[in-house]
Parts: sequence; C-alpha cells; structure tokens
Amino acid sequence: MASEERTAKVGAPPKRPFGRPRRPTSAPMAEATTDVVPRVVVPQSAAPQAVVPPVAPAVVGGNTRSASDEVARGESDSLPAKAPWRYGKVILVLLTVLVVVVIVAIIRKSADNGSGAGSLTPTSVTQKKSPAPQTTTPAVIPVTSAVKSAFSATSVDLNTANAAVTRALAGGAAQSPAQVAAEVAPYVTALDNFNYKNHFLVWPASLQVPAQDLTLRTDELVHYLSSISSASPATLTSWFAQFHSLARLTETTDNALRKDIGLPASHSYPT
Repeated sequence: MASEERTAKVGAPPKRPFGRPRRPTSAPMAEATTDVVPRVVVPQSAAPQAVVPPVAPAVVGGNTRSASDEVARGESDSLPAKAPWRYGKVILVLLTVLVVVVIVAIIRKSADNGSGAGSLTPTSVTQKKSPAPQTTTPAVIPVTSAVKSAFSATSVDLNTANAAVTRALAGGAAQSPAQVAAEVAPYVTALDNFNYKNHFLVWPASLQVPAQDLTLRTDELVHYLSSISSASPATLTSWFAQFHSLARLTETTDNALRKDIGLPASHSYPT
C-alpha cells in the first residue's frame, strides 16, 4: 500500500502553489540511461605555450644581476665586434687617398724633369749674310724675248732724255719761260718716240692695260710740257710743281710695267 502510494506520487505531477495547475507536457523526459562525457574544444589561440622558468639572478662578485642585465650586457658586448670592420673601411679609404697623392706627386716630378731635360742651353747662332739684292726681279707675267728687248731699248733712250732734262731744269723757276721751253723741247721729242715705239709692241692680254696706262701717262706729260709757251714768270713756280707731279705718276706707271716683265725700276724721271 505504501509502495503504491509512493508510485502514484511519483507518477503524478507536483502541484504548483497557490492552487494554479502546471501546464502538462507532451511526454515525460526519459531518463538518461548512459552517462555523457562533455567534449572540451580548446581554441588554437589558447594552445598551451612553453613556460620558461624564471632565471635566477646571477651573482658575480657579490653583485646580483638579473636576466635582463645579462641580455643587455650581451648586446653591449656584441657591439664592439662591428668596430674592426668600420676601422678597416676608414683605413682602406686613407690608403687609397695616400696612393693617389703619391701618384700625382710622381707625375708632377717626372713632368718637371722632362721639361728641364728638354730645355736647350743657349748657343751662339751664326747668321749667314744675305746675298746682295739682284738688280733684276723675276718676271711675273711672261713675255716674248723680242717684246722685252724692244721695250728695254726704248726705255734706255727715255732714261737718257730724263737725265738730260733734269740737269737742264736745275735752275727751276729762276729761269725765264722761254729758256724752260727750249730745255724741255728735246724731252718732248724723246717722250713721243717712246710712245711711238711701244705702240707697235705686241703685249700679252694681261699686260695690255698696263701698257696703255703708260702710253696715256706719257701723252699727258707731253701735253703739259707744251703749255710752257703760255706760262709767265709769275706762274712758273706752279708750272714746275705740276710738271714734277706728272713726272712722278709717269715713273710709277712705267715701273709697274717693268716689274711685270722682270726689268729693274727706273729712277731717272725729273721728279
């Protein structure tokens, strides 16, 4: 009896207080027949790490040093190991500079020795005497021997007349116009003969212009000498001045042609 009541009490749901019935469930939960072992998942971040045991402080000479002090000392001890490499680089740079300086000094010294060896001691130089100037200059423009000989002959006659009129007119404006006219008459004849003979010479094309210039200058001088008949004692001084000027121009033109054919210059005109 007691067991049945106990069974009935066990199967009946318990009553809620205050007389309010509990909501019935669909079925009573079955009791677990086996024991379930819970699975524990350990995350990767929470994996166990090796635990380094604390290092006991070292005792050196009665002084206590911690592990951090030993590490700092180890780093400081390793620093001087790099110093020899730095010193080696500095020594290498200094040696390179020294070698360059030595090479430059050697080059400069050799250059100085070379310049000193190349210098010549002053020696006496014997100068050769220059030969006497030749009276005949080489021809610039070639001409035939016949033309050159004919021009040389007419020039000789003109030079003789130049010298004669120079002596006759030595008195200058102190003479009378009539006396001067008589003295220049032979000279006018010589100038006309000079032009006449040169007129028949066959000059090369390159010498035709200089030969014509000489003819024109000679004709101008002849024409001026004929003006002595109208000169007066008052104008005789200016007449002589113009005469000498025209004579210098004729001489310059004559010498230019002489130079072209290789003849010496003439200085016999009454300049």
